[in-house]
Amino acid sequence: MRTQILLAVCSFSTFWTSLAAPSALLQYRDTTSCPTGPLTADTWESYGVDVFLATWSAVNVTVTPTDNVQSLAASFGAPNFFCGLDETCNAGQPCVPVDIPAWYVLVAIQNWNSYMNAMNTALNFASTMISLALPGIVSDFYPNPTDNITPLQEIGKVFTTALSIVPFTGALGTASSVVTKGLTFVLGIVKPPALPNLFLDWSDVSTSLGKILEGDQNALSSAITTTLNSPVNSSTGINQIVAGGDFLGVNQNFTENDIQSALINSTTVLAISLIFQAQKIFIAATFSVNGNCADSTDNRGLKLSYLCVPNSSGEGYQDYLLTKNDGSSDGEPADLDDFANLLVNKYGISQQTFLVGPRDCLTANGGKQLTDSFNGTIPLDPTTQCLFNILVCNVDGGAADVGIVQDCQDQGLDV
Repeated sequence: MRTQILLAVCSFSTFWTSLAAPSALLQYRDTTSCPTGPLTADTWESYGVDVFLATWSAVNVTVTPTDNVQSLAASFGAPNFFCGLDETCNAGQPCVPVDIPAWYVLVAIQNWNSYMNAMNTALNFASTMISLALPGIVSDFYPNPTDNITPLQEIGKVFTTALSIVPFTGALGTASSVVTKGLTFVLGIVKPPALPNLFLDWSDVSTSLGKILEGDQNALSSAITTTLNSPVNSSTGINQIVAGGDFLGVNQNFTENDIQSALINSTTVLAISLIFQAQKIFIAATFSVNGNCADSTDNRGLKLSYLCVPNSSGEGYQDYLLTKNDGSSDGEPADLDDFANLLVNKYGISQQTFLVGPRDCLTANGGKQLTDSFNGTIPLDPTTQCLFNILVCNVDGGAADVGIVQDCQDQGLDV
């Protein structure tokens, strides 16, 4: 869906012979032409649109039980301006029929409406993307899943992120982190619902995703309806939404591929991390001394599930990807070479990300395990610290006496 704004110098003398221009707009109008500026916040500010809109609304707009946005547009001379979910409201050309600066208001409302509809589309795109991606990941890393382990809201972060990267105007953002302005708007206005006491059905992900999609779309629909029906000058009205001119611009179309290309890698990293957490897979970290790290060029036979990162003296942390081996007599952990091989060679996730990353995240957050640093979203850069996050156990101490698993449990970790 592309909304095209045609900027032109246009005559409106014929229009004004049959309909007198509202006096509050006349001071802005050249009697022989229809000058327009760039569709930017600066133009909005230069015309003092916020003050004009508040003053105009107080005097000329009669509050109605529903669709006060339409009432505002009608007061400008555009009675057929109807917005809503799956609706297209069009500001038309400048001064045909709405004069400057009121036309800028209608353009901003039109773009807000397009933006809200675009977010609804983005939710559907994200749901399709995750539905296609997750089953294969589950098959690779969680062949016998448990469905009452992972909070549903953990995968719901992907939907919130999809909402936040839809642009106010312009092309879809591809920054290394979510768009701050979009995220602020989503969390403040759309307010995706929390999903308490629900778990992700790893064995049937489509069911869980349907619950998230329905909740987010209901929240989006409610946000649109609230804005349309609120008095335009109220705290939840359209004047507050378009204030400052952020929605003044030209909307661009985006596709399912745009959403997928922005989110797929980060979603994959997050999903695998959640699967590892559900299976109590963890990192065992040991500090290597006396140059042992530099000597372990063969990974001590542990292949990709082990990594030692040396400092200039050859010392450094040895990180092992481990899980409890319930079949062993001593309860010692099993190495996860097969999983590590899949991570590196199929999914392109580096050892640095899944072995060193969780330990660095733990250090960066003062020793707090499994910290969520992203305000309920996920970063678009899949290598961002803390995106792949599993428990980290420091086994420098008593592991030799009681075993790694017992040592980690004694430290309070659920492994």
